[in-house]
Amino acid sequence: DSVGSTLTLSTGATVRAKVVLDATGFESKLVAREAKEVSGNWEELEPGYQIAYGFACELEDGIGPYDANAMTLFDYRTDHFDEGSTLLADAENR
Repeated sequence: DSVGSTLTLSTGATVRAKVVLDATGFESKLVAREAKEVSGNWEELEPGYQIAYGFACELEDGIGPYDANAMTLFDYRTDHFDEGSTLLADAENR
């Protein structure tokens, strides 16, 4: 509604929130996705997934060849996907 969302917990209790962040991953436990016929989309939208992981760190002066003002390290490994899976192929094609 216009002031927030209502979450129904597994116990049946409800919780109101202005913002709900679903960080449960690719197989979301919080979001019921609508069929394309209901949503009005021309095709069913596949859920997204994150393939890069980053972190924030503080370096002491003189440690490493890093520019402290441009620290952007990301890990794009795909070794967590099953060999030959559609998820691996999709990640490699992006």
